Amino acid sequence: MKLKKHFTLDIEQNKVNTFLASSTSQAFFVKPIDMNKLLIFLLVAAASTTSRAQNEESNITKALKSFKVIPDMITSDVPEALKITFNSGAVVNMGNIIYPSQAKDQPMVDWNADENAYYLLVCADPDAPYPEDPFLSELNTWMVGNIPGKNILSGDVLIEYVGSAPPRGADLNRYVFLLYKQPKRIEFEEKPIDKYTIEGRSNFSVNAFASKYDLGEPVGAEFYLSEYDDYVLDLYGQLQCCFELNKPE
Repeated sequence: MKLKKHFTLDIEQNKVNTFLASSTSQAFFVKPIDMNKLLIFLLVAAASTTSRAQNEESNITKALKSFKVIPDMITSDVPEALKITFNSGAVVNMGNIIYPSQAKDQPMVDWNADENAYYLLVCADPDAPYPEDPFLSELNTWMVGNIPGKNILSGDVLIEYVGSAPPRGADLNRYVFLLYKQPKRIEFEEKPIDKYTIEGRSNFSVNAFASKYDLGEPVGAEFYLSEYDDYVLDLYGQLQCCFELNKPE
């Protein structure tokens, strides 16, 4: 019994040794990888992926083009859709309808920020007061500069928020949020405008302002549509203007 046991163990050991020798032999004769060819392949694959990504329009860019924000206000593609939520619970989503009473308070805005950079955020109406006759366009409803990272409350308020106020009888107006990454902290020349003042808001040009301060192209955007509701009269009273823009009921 003892010899049989030893004999069995010897056979099993020989099988293991044979397997290891065979595996080692096969591994030894595997054709070596050409590292130069591998590197070229990886570079080509990476370039192809980058090219496809650059050629694919973002969803927000498609929406901006669909609603003519491109080219009415800006001309370049926008890589990121801002996340904008009002206290009413309304969420801005690529041209959805939000009524003035839902947008009366300054919204919360979020984006993928570089915490070491400064940003400028602006909201304007390119259709004011009537899309078919926008003689007040662009009407600036909010602008904050020198935003550190995405902390809007720590930025410099250039134009206080007043919300949307399309007059009675007007077709849907577009309200467009645009985000710019500043090259540095900026000393803006413009006198701040408070929420009770209409002067200085109308006939604003986002492109001219961005050019003046070398802001480049917007890095983020979002927009909604709005039409008259009764809150508009409250806002006109706050601004002490614009009642004459309402068409007869």
